[in-house]
Amino acid sequence: KGVFPTNHALYKLVYLAYRNIRKKWTMPLANWGQTAQQLAIKFGDRFKIM
Repeated sequence: KGVFPTNHALYKLVYLAYRNIRKKWTMPLANWGQTAQQLAIKFGDRFKIM
């Protein structure tokens, strides 16, 4: 066991951090198209390319 008692606790922390960062982010992401494709391949139906 590490710092987080469950995987769900870790996912929740990452999601909340992402939500806070997304509000402040104004610059386009470098290579986002390629990154999004790789995530879609790895996570399948859990990741939607927008």
